[in-house]
Amino acid sequence: MTAPRLLQPSGTAQQGATAAWFHLTCKVCHKVWLGVLVLSFLSGTTSATSDYEDVLRCLEKLTDSFQDSTAMLYAPSVNTEDKCEEMSLKCYLTELMMVIGEQEINNLYTRCIDDFNAGLLESDRCLQCEVHPQQDITTFLKQLRELLERLLIKKAPDPK
Repeated sequence: MTAPRLLQPSGTAQQGATAAWFHLTCKVCHKVWLGVLVLSFLSGTTSATSDYEDVLRCLEKLTDSFQDSTAMLYAPSVNTEDKCEEMSLKCYLTELMMVIGEQEINNLYTRCIDDFNAGLLESDRCLQCEVHPQQDITTFLKQLRELLERLLIKKAPDPK
């Protein structure tokens, strides 16, 4: 097998040295990225509490952006069954992403919420979002915060 044309020396010693340096650099980069990937899997066990904390922080940063919204949003009860809490959270965040899209907000905080929402699973055992009553944005955001805070407390590790 021959090296790609880009890496083959084509005459001068300088070009050969450059090609060898490039080849060595690629190998080093590959090993570094492989190491980063392995470490991210090993240390990537972020706790659920930090995820909920991140979403709460992102929500706080975005709250002022929603104050002019007149949208009526489906808002599940905050006192939902344990088995349906994540589905309720998915309902809230999906509705919130609709408002974010309508307001044309695109920043780090909206991506934070969208990424977290993408990881939540829907459940056939829970009421669908559209079944819940609609609320104005202020009530909606208050209930969403309450749900996130309750989940944050539940997911917190037991202090021993």
